[in-house]
Order: sequence, then C-alpha cells, then structure tokens
Amino acid sequence: MVEPDLRDLIHRFWLLSSSQRREIAQRFDLLEEGEIRLLEPERYRRALARAGSRKILGELAAAVATMEN
Repeated sequence: MVEPDLRDLIHRFWLLSSSQRREIAQRFDLLEEGEIRLLEPERYRRALARAGSRKILGELAAAVATMEN
C-alpha cells in the first residue's frame, strides 16, 4: 500500500469525531495502557507516531477514509 501524505492524514484524522478516533486507535492497538487518560492531542500524537513506526499508515488512512463515508 502506498504511504499517504502525512499532513493530509493527520488533518483528516482530527476531523473525525472523538469516538471515531478512539475506535481506530483501538482497532490498530495504537494506545498503550494508561494513555487513554492523556489529553487527546498527546494521546493521538503517540498513537499516530506508533502507527508510523509500525509502518501501518496506509492501513490507518484506509480506516480514516471508511469513517469519513
């Protein structure tokens, strides 16, 4: 899968509802124990960084696209 434009992906991710962002992060196991208590910007900064390090940004972008529709 082709890597998505990171800025576009981050922008589209933040346009989702809070529950949609949480669902995606949980689906890909991007949150570690205790991170759910962090403020959203820090929680999802870590989740997106983790997705990048696991090289699943393409899959994450597909999940965001599904939620957008």
